[in-house]
Amino acid sequence: MNFLIGIEHFERCHSLTYKMKKLIPQRLVIYTKDVENLTGKSPQAARRLLRLIRKKLGKTEGELITVSEFCDFTGLSEAQLAPFLDN
Repeated sequence: MNFLIGIEHFERCHSLTYKMKKLIPQRLVIYTKDVENLTGKSPQAARRLLRLIRKKLGKTEGELITVSEFCDFTGLSEAQLAPFLDN
């Protein structure tokens, strides 16, 4: 009897862990592929735009561009970009 109760308890707890929704944070960083999809630019032009933004912000080559920085530079709102940046 105790063994069956143990199995039922395990199954109940195990199913709860899989039913919990995984929290995915809102995207903070924008990548070349995002710029391509948003603007219709070629990969090279998208990289060039990100390099220009990075240069204007005084960032080094390896530093990332945030969505808010991209929006400030392009004049787009984050609300406009949100549907395109879903993970």
